[in-house]
Amino acid sequence: MIGLLRSPSAYEKEPGKYLLNQIGHTYLVGFAPVFVCGWQAIPFIAMAYAFWEFLQLCWFDAKLSDCLEDLGHVMTGAFVAMFPAAAIPHLVLVAAGVQWRRENAG
Repeated sequence: MIGLLRSPSAYEKEPGKYLLNQIGHTYLVGFAPVFVCGWQAIPFIAMAYAFWEFLQLCWFDAKLSDCLEDLGHVMTGAFVAMFPAAAIPHLVLVAAGVQWRRENAG
């Protein structure tokens, strides 16, 4: 976990890594706890993950845009656990991020 904390990355030139990163944020960090514990986990996830991103921003030279995007994916995952149809627009947004990286990878 310390290695992840110390290496924030938006994977600006790596669409495949971006895809895995954001799907992981969404479904492992956001979706899974809410699916298992219920909506009551949402405030804890929001505060804990915002703190994680705050640490990356302050001490490990993360970009604010990456921190906000990661937090957004985590929170989207939490809401997908409650409202599964929300996965559709989420996957469209992830596809847009992948495509942007494909276009700008050169």
